[in-house]
Amino acid sequence: MNEFIGYLHASNSSSWNIKDGKLLLNVDYDPHYCQDFEGHETTWNLEFSDWLLQEMGPLSTIMVDGKKIAGNDLKIQIPRGTGSHRIEVSF
Repeated sequence: MNEFIGYLHASNSSSWNIKDGKLLLNVDYDPHYCQDFEGHETTWNLEFSDWLLQEMGPLSTIMVDGKKIAGNDLKIQIPRGTGSHRIEVSF
């Protein structure tokens, strides 16, 4: 139940840099409501619309908190810990 409550209280935002072909996603885990995430990783599934992939082309890299993840798996592991985490998707 704590994990479910944490996901409900995660503050998510994004920005798009079309010139550089990058999508930046920020996941912010509130230190009070997302306490459960302090002790373990979380998983997010990224999904992209067909038009976006057609316009931007295939994914080039995905980075989480500045570290490149292996392959282009769209099941993203966010490191444990509350606070802000950044996902950078390059096309």
